[in-house]
Amino acid sequence: SQRCSEENGKLKLLTQTTLPWLVAWGSTSIGRKQHPLCVTAALQFAFILITRTKSFENLSAISNDGNGGGTVQALHRWALRAIREATPNSGGDDYSKGALRGAGLKLLLAVATIGQTSSDADSAPVCFSARELGEILGIFEEVSKNDPDPKMRALSRHILGSVMQK
Repeated sequence: SQRCSEENGKLKLLTQTTLPWLVAWGSTSIGRKQHPLCVTAALQFAFILITRTKSFENLSAISNDGNGGGTVQALHRWALRAIREATPNSGGDDYSKGALRGAGLKLLLAVATIGQTSSDADSAPVCFSARELGEILGIFEEVSKNDPDPKMRALSRHILGSVMQK
């Protein structure tokens, strides 16, 4: 997809004012008995802001969390937790869990790829450790094989196929 034109800076302003708060909320939302569809909506909104701006520059307002992880890592952890906690064996209805897994997968893909291509050259590359990259690929592989939703399995297989071609 193409970078969204920032009509009079409105997209940038929206991203600057909402994304830092959203990431802070998201990093504590899972496991706090938030409804899965509320978390799904927040993940989807973060995904839209990040993919439309193709940048992490608007996350600079969030300080390091003291655990060696910055803002991009907070997004990464939030997406992983969403995917892991929305398993078929967890409580809740299948629709909500499927929506949560899907939003987590999309955000995880965005976090792993923004800044990695030449068209995203003005966005600083995000460097993940080998362990983190293995974890990301492992999640996609697990979902591609074992997810009860055929759409999630197909999405994960497509992502893995794209990654393996590069």
